[in-house]
Amino acid sequence: MSPRSDEERDAVMAKHIGRIALSAAIAATVAVGMPASAQTAAPTPPMGWNPYNVFDLNYGEAEVMAQADLLVSSGLARLGYDHVNVDDGWWLRREADTIRVRTNIYPSAALPDGSTSLRPFVDRLHAMGLKAGIYTDIGLNTCSQRWRPGTPNLPAGTVQQREVGTHGHHAQDAALLFAKWGFDFIKVDACGVADYGPDVPEVKNGTFRAFTPLIVREQPARSNGAELARQYASFAAEVRRAAPGLMLGARLSVKDWVDGGLTEDETVEVVKALKAEGVSYVCCSSGGNSPLQQIPTGPGYQVHLAEYVKQRVDIPVRAVGMIDEPHQANDIVRGGRADMVALARAFLADPRWPWRAAAALGSVEFVGGRIED
Repeated sequence: MSPRSDEERDAVMAKHIGRIALSAAIAATVAVGMPASAQTAAPTPPMGWNPYNVFDLNYGEAEVMAQADLLVSSGLARLGYDHVNVDDGWWLRREADTIRVRTNIYPSAALPDGSTSLRPFVDRLHAMGLKAGIYTDIGLNTCSQRWRPGTPNLPAGTVQQREVGTHGHHAQDAALLFAKWGFDFIKVDACGVADYGPDVPEVKNGTFRAFTPLIVREQPARSNGAELARQYASFAAEVRRAAPGLMLGARLSVKDWVDGGLTEDETVEVVKALKAEGVSYVCCSSGGNSPLQQIPTGPGYQVHLAEYVKQRVDIPVRAVGMIDEPHQANDIVRGGRADMVALARAFLADPRWPWRAAAALGSVEFVGGRIED
């Protein structure tokens, strides 16, 4: 592939950036093995638990702490499953210099002076040897406000008070979540810059303010990739300022599976640019951007995309896509095709997948619901 000019590289970035989701550290659960050429085990990647797929917004401090207790008591935390992520639903409203927490579901957030803080909650997780994660959106509003209007625990108050996303509050939110409350990682969604255009019924009736989409779903050519990139870069810079040394990762679509869509080689150029900006790893997914896509699905059907990127850019990569079996997951990493893998539906089908995987791979013994060396 011949080197691209600056103009060509900018065009590729603008084409691609609308599909990138950035996160500081990562909340997804992953499995790893030992590369065949290594003499010792590979470094343990970030692994842990996120409530959204199982609980939607119907959870709070009690449910999160129950899962945290289980990670510790079962032995999973000792094996590296030590990241606990709070997803959407924790906020009540935005106030002048803070975000007020829903104390009905996070009771420890209620402070004697009437203010709220998730610091006590974070301190409990840290005392258990776990890392604490939080959720936000790069826009004004969140995914659940747009797509889960009937669920409990949505932000309340005036239109402005319900704008709990980071847009216009990058420095304030980064300082609050990391410096003041002590979180270790964050999931930054992007529905707020995609789903609140002027034609949305809830915008027309005044429920939300209009936000000209930076991401136009199924029409990437109309997306404003340059501005979206600036928004993420701005928030990332404030997070780094508030929490120096925090790991930043990116999940991206490597291939569109449609004529005229993104290609693997274009994605390689994007990954190189992301690495130059300080991104520590990439998660390699694909598709989901066009109704015309033709994706040949099957076990591990996207692993080759992670492998393609890994062979061309010196950056840790994560593979996804119908990775269900312990030996399948382990072989992907042992074979050097990816540095880590992420599982989703396998965990929904079998919440004890890590226990059984550890036993199947012979690293530990699975006894009565507990992991023993």
